[in-house]
Amino acid sequence: MGAAWWGTGCDRGAGGAGGGAVRAATPEEVVAAYFGSLKAGDAPGAWARMSRASREERSALQRGEVERLALLPAEGRALRAKELGIPEGVEPTAEALALAALGRELRRPERRAFESARRVTGVFRRDGLTVVTTALAGGGEETIVLVEEDGEWRLDAPGSRALAR
Repeated sequence: MGAAWWGTGCDRGAGGAGGGAVRAATPEEVVAAYFGSLKAGDAPGAWARMSRASREERSALQRGEVERLALLPAEGRALRAKELGIPEGVEPTAEALALAALGRELRRPERRAFESARRVTGVFRRDGLTVVTTALAGGGEETIVLVEEDGEWRLDAPGSRALAR
C-alpha cells in the first residue's frame, strides 16, 4: 500500500473490494462493498467508504498516540510506528494510525466471521436521511446512515448513532 494513499485516506476510491477504480453507485452497493472490504480485511477499502466525519472520529482517537510518538527520538518513533502497522516512510499521523488500527481490528478472526454474516436487507429515506438496514449474524438488525460526499455515498457512523437514539 503506497504512502500517497496513507497520507490522504481516500485516494483509492469507493469501488469494489480493495478500493479499486470501480465506483459503487447506490447506497446498497456501497454498504455491500464496505462489508466486502471488512470481510476481506481490507482496511483501506473500508476507510475509503467512510464519511469524512467517520474518518475524523476514528482519527481523533489516535491523537494521544501521535503526541506520545512525538516525544520519542526518531529511531524510537520509527520503531513504534512500525509496531503499530504504519508503513516505512509514512508519517504517523492520527489518520494513518486510525487506518492501521482498523487493519489490526479486521485481522481478528472473530471480527471477520461477524462481518461475513452481514447483508443488506433494505434502503429507505427517513427524516431526510438515506438509511440502509442490514441483517446481523444471530438475527439482529442494524441501521446505517449514508451521506453523499463528493458525488459518492459514504457510511456515516455519527449519523447512524444519532438515528439509533
